[in-house]
Amino acid sequence: MRRWDQLAPYNAGQVMRVSGLGDAARWQAAARKVLTDLQLGRPVFDAAEQTVRFSIPRAEDITVTQLAASATWEAHCQVELNRPFAPGAMPVRFFMVPAAPNHDTASPGASHYFGAIYDHWIADSRAMRNLLQRIFEYYASRTPSPPLTLRGGGFADHYRRHLGWWPAAARLRESALSFLRHRRASRINLRDPLDFSAGLIYQQLPAGLIGRVHRWARTQQASVNDVFLATLSQTMGEATAAERYRKGGRLFHPVRRKLALGTIVDIRDLASQSLERVFGVFLSSYTVVLTRPEAQPPERLIEVISRRTRQIKRHYATIRNLAALESVIKWWDRYQSPRGRALFFQKNIPLIAGISNVNMTSSWVDPPPTTISHTAVSATIAAGNPPPPNSFLTGPMVLDYLRISPTGPLLPLVFTLTTIGPRLSLCVTYRTTAFTDEQARALGADFIKRLEQLCP
Repeated sequence: MRRWDQLAPYNAGQVMRVSGLGDAARWQAAARKVLTDLQLGRPVFDAAEQTVRFSIPRAEDITVTQLAASATWEAHCQVELNRPFAPGAMPVRFFMVPAAPNHDTASPGASHYFGAIYDHWIADSRAMRNLLQRIFEYYASRTPSPPLTLRGGGFADHYRRHLGWWPAAARLRESALSFLRHRRASRINLRDPLDFSAGLIYQQLPAGLIGRVHRWARTQQASVNDVFLATLSQTMGEATAAERYRKGGRLFHPVRRKLALGTIVDIRDLASQSLERVFGVFLSSYTVVLTRPEAQPPERLIEVISRRTRQIKRHYATIRNLAALESVIKWWDRYQSPRGRALFFQKNIPLIAGISNVNMTSSWVDPPPTTISHTAVSATIAAGNPPPPNSFLTGPMVLDYLRISPTGPLLPLVFTLTTIGPRLSLCVTYRTTAFTDEQARALGADFIKRLEQLCP
């Protein structure tokens, strides 16, 4: 991720909608408290950028930008995704904005958004969720969770048992296998490979749809993410079919007509010791390469995908895939030109799109019901009404939580799905050099339509 930062910003985001008008000074005090406890200040790298330490954060390093009532979190985040962090600057930026204009901000049911845009190399989604949880707890005067720590040990300390006795051989083997698996995968057209500008689209999916997806996945002996992959493969397969089948292969080159999709994976739970309180990056990924997904019945696609993902989980392939990146880094560094680096993955491991899927049901944003359910109270407040007097909730409450994934040299399009109880949200991020705004919106709408048809 640090190397990708040399080409363009590689920023991610987390946003929560909170009841009440919002108090920027209180949010700022809460953020300063949590980041000071964590000792997450300005990064200082060694000459080779192999290690990093953080300065003790100063009060002026941690601010909350209060946006005007006319602003929206989507527009702000799109700008922030494309705004680089200056060298040595604080690697996280906080903001607060009133809820959308269709909510009456003068009523007792007013709400606002509080969010963070962060340089992705400092933390994965789970680490940032843990960070924002603690900031919210201080903001809402709740009992704070145990503080986070920056000290988590190295990759080999946690995952060596999954790499075998000769990790160097595992790295080389996995990188070679990855190259071979993607030799016939289609490449998305990039009008300008050096343009990494990203767009953002957010949609809330119909209430209850995620429950239907769960039930249908069980009937197919598959996971929810398998269903998402199958649906996305048909969406992208249909959208790219004309281009994929029009192209012929060059002499001595394979014909690239298959479709490769990636899934971003949290690997913390595979570590040899708990990493729950460690603030850092413990992410990997896996890919599925499919033949004519747009022409296959969904049940057949699910069978192919679930067989592949079960094999990946059984053999801890996500750990070996991450180890293979060490080999990839060496090849990346051989390219001197920015254009060569920008096209490295496009040429060798071309992916059409990726998925980041997280279920936050029963987490701190979805507390267990007592007298009245969290969902019912959320709906009441969202409608502009005060919470019922016998509600178990007092003070600010989280009404929704949204995640924003970056695009970059590896993925030109990412579907970020977040489940909270019966609610399912979708953030689509896309490279504007690969997709227009209209195309990205159409892909998101097609994905949702296919999901509803698949799970009526």
